[in-house]
Amino acid sequence: MKPNNFKTYSECQPQRDAQHRRTANRTPIGNHASSPAPNEPHIATVLCGCSCTMTNNRQKLREKFWIERFREESRLNFRIDDTRNKQERPDFLIRHEGEIVGLEVTELQIDRDYGNEKGSTLQKDLGLQQSVVDRAQKLYFSKDCIALNAQIYFRGDSGQSLRGSNRRSIAEAIADLLRTVPVAPMEQYRFDSRSDQVLPEPVSFIVVRGLPDSILPRWQLISPGWAKVFDAPDVESILVAKNALYAAYCKTAPTNWLLIVADGSKPPGMFRAPAGSFIDLPRSHFDKTYFLCEPSCFIIEWSESGRSSRIISH
Repeated sequence: MKPNNFKTYSECQPQRDAQHRRTANRTPIGNHASSPAPNEPHIATVLCGCSCTMTNNRQKLREKFWIERFREESRLNFRIDDTRNKQERPDFLIRHEGEIVGLEVTELQIDRDYGNEKGSTLQKDLGLQQSVVDRAQKLYFSKDCIALNAQIYFRGDSGQSLRGSNRRSIAEAIADLLRTVPVAPMEQYRFDSRSDQVLPEPVSFIVVRGLPDSILPRWQLISPGWAKVFDAPDVESILVAKNALYAAYCKTAPTNWLLIVADGSKPPGMFRAPAGSFIDLPRSHFDKTYFLCEPSCFIIEWSESGRSSRIISH
């Protein structure tokens, strides 16, 4: 079954003009934030299948998804005014209370593979799994097909290695498999060892849910693991790196926010909220700094002094 409160990210990349027209105005799931005023531009997700910009588009769509989740959970009233290119700083310009604010979005991933001098095997293996999911998603939406959410679980321990496997063939098999069942909107279907269909060898099971045309599909790699309590050292290196760039951000906008996100669907982003209402954190140079953890749904806000912080959402 779908885990409680899981709101997962996906970037649907339809290739046909008809699909572009059909999906251009879809509203992401969970988008209950206040709507823009008349004549104000809506935060629209424009989906593109061009290979030359696919990586940038995927990253921007992912960042937009986190911004939408942050806006919903924090209940802050703002809208995206400008999406910056990958080389531009900060990542986005938002309009908050009539003021243009720079918003930098960065993802926190903790290396759980302690003692490995050659780097995190877990991170690398999860990256290979994610590449299979991304390719399967692209292949699925390259043809006229049913809009659906997909959660894909691989066999074995978290981060099972796909090195040496034919990952292209695995992705093609997943895409072909998901086309075999005509799932109605909001209907859920599970592919597993008891299904009539044969799963690709590395895949344990897949859960799909059909969607109405008004909702943007999201696909996600789901991986088991343990969650650690969030603590100050977890964000120290990110803050050091982002603080060093703060002057560059100020050349674009006088006020700048930093949004740090942890994707709790995979072990590198699994955190639990710290006990109490306050926690001492490394200093931030940004006007406002926030940490968003999903799907645990807690937000930590840095104080104006840039050090102590408060948990504003559970």
